[in-house]
Amino acid sequence: MKRVLPVAILFAGLLAITVVKEVSRARVDEGGADTDDYVPFAVEKFTVNDVEKIEVTGPAGAEPAFVVERDGARWLMTKPFRAPAHVNAVEDLCKALASGDAEMRTDDAGALRDVDLIPERATQVRLTGAGGKPLTHVAIGRSTGAKGAFVRFMGGTNDVRAFETATDVRGLLGLGRTAVGDADPEQPKPAQFRDRDFPTLKLDNPKRVEVVAPGRRVVLERTSGPADKPEGWKVVAGGPGLPVNAGGVQQMLQRLGPDFHAKDLADPADLAKLGLADPRWSVSVTLDDGTVKRTFGACDPKRDVYYARLDAKQDPDVVYEATSWEWQRLFPPGSGLFTFENADFPDDQLTRMVVDRNVGGVAERLEIVRDGTKPTDDWRVVEPDWPLAPKQTSLRSLVSVLRNVRPIDWIDGTDLGPEEITIRAGRSGVADGELPTVRVGGQSPAGKDRVATVPNAPGRVLVLADSTVDRIAVPAASLFEAKVLHGWTEADVTAVRVERRVGETWAPSFSIERRAAGFELVVGADSTPAASAATTKWITALLGLETRDPAAADSPADEARLTLERKAGAPVTLIVSQPKDGRRTLTLGSYRFPSDTADLLPAADALK
Repeated sequence: MKRVLPVAILFAGLLAITVVKEVSRARVDEGGADTDDYVPFAVEKFTVNDVEKIEVTGPAGAEPAFVVERDGARWLMTKPFRAPAHVNAVEDLCKALASGDAEMRTDDAGALRDVDLIPERATQVRLTGAGGKPLTHVAIGRSTGAKGAFVRFMGGTNDVRAFETATDVRGLLGLGRTAVGDADPEQPKPAQFRDRDFPTLKLDNPKRVEVVAPGRRVVLERTSGPADKPEGWKVVAGGPGLPVNAGGVQQMLQRLGPDFHAKDLADPADLAKLGLADPRWSVSVTLDDGTVKRTFGACDPKRDVYYARLDAKQDPDVVYEATSWEWQRLFPPGSGLFTFENADFPDDQLTRMVVDRNVGGVAERLEIVRDGTKPTDDWRVVEPDWPLAPKQTSLRSLVSVLRNVRPIDWIDGTDLGPEEITIRAGRSGVADGELPTVRVGGQSPAGKDRVATVPNAPGRVLVLADSTVDRIAVPAASLFEAKVLHGWTEADVTAVRVERRVGETWAPSFSIERRAAGFELVVGADSTPAASAATTKWITALLGLETRDPAAADSPADEARLTLERKAGAPVTLIVSQPKDGRRTLTLGSYRFPSDTADLLPAADALK
């Protein structure tokens, strides 16, 4: 009985609190205004059918960012341009505002900024009915709880109360959750309310397909085939002269319908600006009954914008904006319609690779060789001839990219244009002109990727992906270990000799040389024990030097030459420039790179 009594008292207390709160929720002041802590969004009860117009204004907006209006049995976005509205998104927002409510948190006007409920930081939503009748008008601020937000009731009054709602009003507007410290409030997303679904085109019996893109055109016709594969496609005009990928053609046709997902809609008034007034991409499908279904495309890869439009009457007219991936499924490159093969560089014949390219008017050559053709055989960099350790992982990766070069498209005609990069590979000892060769020209007509010729498709101009070219025509420095003295330790160093520039010649200055008892400082004919700490510090700085991007052409004049000798292996010579802005330029063979490492040239006295 003693255990039951405390529980009964606690229950009675909770019951009393509940009764008091319910009574307070029903309290109304003398003027008839609702003073309840919970306030409904609706000015008065309404349903989705009562809503005629939705206006959404972004933070600091003087007018709505977008407007959705009822148009008979459908919804239309009327601002910023006419577009079909997504019924579910519109009705979900209307239902939430018709049924939702919020609980008051503060009536301190000074707190509105903290919760993003001042006009400069809040998103406002206004719903009106027939004749402009107000249904609700709320400002939406920062996120709260799992999915809620702070809200403020506007309605033309100077109501400074801040409320909290558990309704996901931010999510319904396409707004993300806020984080503490967000500097700029998010603007509402019209795309949330635009109907971006691609109309379903009935293509049950296609008999002819024409695909047009910048620099190329191909026409395919449906054919009959064997019993296990009754239909296929053949080329009747254009094409790269390769086998047709029937599955790829079928996938392209499937994209002309609900499988295509746009990320937004664009203003149809901007067809010229978007590239759709005179489109350069098109897919035309002729059906058995002679009906032609056509889709136009435009893109700007440099700005990463992609558009599509149906050649059909729509009300309102619609222009779809897509991601690169979705757009290329609708307007596929040649590799989606034909079977392209890797360039022919047999691994068992690959012991030499040469890449010649022009960089800013300066010819650069990269040449690598190996003695055998096993995957474990190491590669050597013949040119440039830098005294650096080659990075085997990078060299093997380079050769792997070459073996897997596969074109992604083609262009009509046989003119490559100016050749910018030449890649040759094959057996050592074979003359350059006789090696299998990839020749890379300029940008493709599509505005992205590079035109090229490959050894196993003579006479045809194909297209290589930019990424493929970039992975072959790599900076030479990326093929060497970053450390100038890679693999060296302090114990390997037998001497460091310093020479100073005197006019056009180098004159000995001093050196440190390893003896049985330690390093000796040698200046001319004099030799004294070198200070251990200072010497170790200098050697450590030299061993830590790393190559970097090439130095500017206007580097300071050279000041000294350092030659580092070791127990086993060739010495390494570094030419050190005069300091400028706390940095020096180092020259290693023909490679010049900047360094901000201190103490590269200590005075001889500092090593005593």
